[in-house]
Amino acid sequence: MKNQKIRGFTLVELLVVIAIIGILIALLLPAVQAAREAARRMQCTNHLKQIGLAVHNFHSARNGLPPAALGTERWSFWVVLYPYLEQQALYDIATTTCVPAPYYAVPEDAWLKMNVEWWRDGLTDEQRKGFGSVSSYICPTRRGGGSHTVNAPAYNLPGPVGDYAIVIRYQYSATSEDVGSTDQNWKRWSEYFSPSHNLSRQLGPFRVCKRVANVHRNWVPQDNFSWIGDGTSNQFLVGEKHIPAGNVGICDGSGPSWDCPYNYVSGDENSARTFSNGRPIFPASVAGSPEPITRSPNAFAGVEFPRRDNLYSFGSAHASVCNFLLGDGSVMGVSATTSRDVMVAMSDCNDGSSLHP
Repeated sequence: MKNQKIRGFTLVELLVVIAIIGILIALLLPAVQAAREAARRMQCTNHLKQIGLAVHNFHSARNGLPPAALGTERWSFWVVLYPYLEQQALYDIATTTCVPAPYYAVPEDAWLKMNVEWWRDGLTDEQRKGFGSVSSYICPTRRGGGSHTVNAPAYNLPGPVGDYAIVIRYQYSATSEDVGSTDQNWKRWSEYFSPSHNLSRQLGPFRVCKRVANVHRNWVPQDNFSWIGDGTSNQFLVGEKHIPAGNVGICDGSGPSWDCPYNYVSGDENSARTFSNGRPIFPASVAGSPEPITRSPNAFAGVEFPRRDNLYSFGSAHASVCNFLLGDGSVMGVSATTSRDVMVAMSDCNDGSSLHP
């Protein structure tokens, strides 16, 4: 039997095959990454739709819109919404732990407070992890699974963090957008000591709650959907927070802190707690800047003054687009270059404007 010569690959042929495989991987990798991001963005969109459904279910159950907050250092919009996002257990924990404690001078004033003492002294480690594990409040493009909290003793801002914020539209002056009215008027949207005094200047979809006999625990919704006079399909309710690259999970007071707890706010303009529940949208004449509000992932949020919405604005971890929940429950992807005037029109409930992204 004649021997047959078996021919193998030469070194050159092997290198060519390896090179071809490398090129194919290089071509396919961006497509795979794009597909993964498309899936994450879809999940992020679904989370906003869940929040929208929760708002509508809250309205059906309580005959009103969920409030922006129940008061300074008290439950925020995001805590009030827990039962309608299948988070009844967290709501029950909040209900049973946010009660008067010995360290309050006026016990009646302590109801529903979610401040530093409550987070550190009133909860177990497992309960803290639970509050940080509400998946509906997380965009997977920016964060993975698990529990997301911050604990910053130096700045007194511990608590759960998330990727969404309610839309805040506030009028500085009762008669005009007065650029001269700065410090005292600026913080009124998050200052709940006198809700009746500030109510007429709150122009966004979620305003302060009503308090029965001025007792915080006896709150009721302030408005229903009729408050949105421009129509629910023309109204932003919730958007994605702008958190610049490298600032996720940072809330230490060493500078602008974009990623702070969402469960409560403060009436102090200088506190990042003011901007974690909601983000403001003001015209260029008030904001002191014509820059767009929906910022791209790597954008640093402008300059700090004269208005802090140049810092604490909306923006996503997606490329060139920021998702917003509309009043009708739909979600709109808004370009990062959308003008400030359009954003203002979509945030004001009763301005009659026809501007639309």
